[in-house]
Amino acid sequence: MTDSARTPVSRPWRRDPAPAVTGTGKPYRRWRDRASIFDDQDRLMRLLQVLFYIFLLFVMVRISSGEADGELAREIRKASVASGDSTKQILYVLSSGAFVSLWVRLRGWTLPKCLSIFQLVLFAWIILSISWAIDPAVSLRRVVLLLTVISSLAMGIDLLGPERSMRVLYWLLATCVIISLLAVPIFPFAKHPMTEADPSIAGGWRGVFVHKNTAGAVTAASIILFLHYAIRERRAYQWLLVAVAIIFLAGTKSKTPALLLVPTLAIGWLYYQAYTRDFGRNWFAFGFIALASVTTFLVFAKMYVIERVLDDPKSFTGRAGLWEAVIGFVRDHPWLGAGYSSLWGVNVTPTPILPYVNEPTQEFMVHSHSGYLELLATTGIPGLTLALLAAILYPLYQLLSERDRSQIMANTLVFLLFVFAFCENFLETQLYSRDREVWVIYLIAILGQQLRYRARHAQRPALRMAGKPIAPIGTDG
Repeated sequence: MTDSARTPVSRPWRRDPAPAVTGTGKPYRRWRDRASIFDDQDRLMRLLQVLFYIFLLFVMVRISSGEADGELAREIRKASVASGDSTKQILYVLSSGAFVSLWVRLRGWTLPKCLSIFQLVLFAWIILSISWAIDPAVSLRRVVLLLTVISSLAMGIDLLGPERSMRVLYWLLATCVIISLLAVPIFPFAKHPMTEADPSIAGGWRGVFVHKNTAGAVTAASIILFLHYAIRERRAYQWLLVAVAIIFLAGTKSKTPALLLVPTLAIGWLYYQAYTRDFGRNWFAFGFIALASVTTFLVFAKMYVIERVLDDPKSFTGRAGLWEAVIGFVRDHPWLGAGYSSLWGVNVTPTPILPYVNEPTQEFMVHSHSGYLELLATTGIPGLTLALLAAILYPLYQLLSERDRSQIMANTLVFLLFVFAFCENFLETQLYSRDREVWVIYLIAILGQQLRYRARHAQRPALRMAGKPIAPIGTDG
C-alpha cells in the first residue's frame, strides 16, 4: 500500500489489507499504529490544560505552618530565601521541560508570540545585571527562576490561547479558594497563630497560601475573575464562587486588597461602558491619561506631604520605614542597583541594606514591599524603565487603543486585573518578582492580551490571501 492510499492518521489505528484480529474478529490496536497525540488537537489541548493547571498549582500553593512574624521566623525566612526552595525549583524545572518539549515539537525553535520586544530587552538587562550583582550566585539562581516561570507561562499561553489559559486560571483559583476556606476550621496551618509578634496578622486566614497578605491579594484577584465569568455566563455556581471568595477575603484581614477591589471594579465598569459606545473609547482614554497626569503633578507638587508621611516609620503598617531604607540605597546606586534580586536574603555579611535600615528587624525582610522600588533598587533606572514599558505602558496602550467591540469582555477583564495589579504593586513586591502569585496572575492576563493584539493585527493580511486560513493552535479558534 502506498502512503497516499493509507487511512488518515486521525483514525485510532490503520487498517492494513490483512489486519491482525482478536477472538471477536475485530482488529486490535498496535502501539506503533496508534495515532499520535500531536495529530489529535482535542487530546493535545486537554494535555496542555492539565500541564498548565499543574504548573499554576506549584506557583499558588505554599502551605506554611507556625508563625510568620517573630525573631525565629525571621531568621528561618531569611535563610530559606537565600538558599531557595529546592523542591519547588525541581518541580518548576520538570514542568518547564515538559512545556519546552511540546513547544519544540509544535512550533520549533521560535519565540512565543505573546512576548513583546520590551520584555525581551528587559530580560537581557536583568541577565546582564548578574555581572554586577552583590551576590552573583543568588542573583543567577533567581534570574533562572524568573525566566523559567515566564517562559513556561508564555509557551503555555501561546499554545492554549488567551481564553483557554484564563479558563484554566479560573479553575485553579477556584480550587485554591475553596480548599483554603474549607481548611480554616480543620487545619491549624490555615490561620496565623495568635502568638504572632505582629498582632495585625494574628488569626488571619491564609489557607494554602504562605501569608494572609498573599491570600488576600490572590483572593481579590480571584473575585475579579469569578465576577467576569459569572456576569458573562450567568451560572449559579459561579455566583457561589464569588460569595465564597468574599467570605475568605474577609477572613484574611487583608485591608489593602479589599480597599483596592471596589475602586478597581468601578474603573473597570467605566471602561466597559465607554468602549461599548461611539466615541466612548476616546473620552475614556483622554480621561484616564488626564487623571494619571494630574496625579503625577500632585505627587510632585505635594512632595512635602509625602515626605512627612514617610518620615513616620509606622506609616503604611511599617512599610514607610522600609521604603526609606530602600530609597537611601537607591540614592547611592541609581543606575545599576544591587543586581537583580540581590538586595534582600543574600549570602553576604553584612547585608547590602544594613547601612540604610532604621530598625534591626528590617534587615530580615525579604523584599521592599513595593515592586517599583524593588526593581529600581536592584536593576537601576534602566531596569525600572524597561519594566514599566513592558508590563505597564505597552499593555495599557493596547487596552486603550482597542477598537474591536467583540473583544470588550475579554479586554475589560484584563483591564481590571491591570488596575488591581498596578495599584497593589505600590505596597507589595510583585512586578517581575520571580513566581509571586499576583504577578503570575497579571502576567497571564497581559501575555494573553498581547497574543490577541498581535493576532488581530496579523488577521487583515491573512484574510486578503486566497481562502480563509486555518486557525492554528493557540488561537482559541
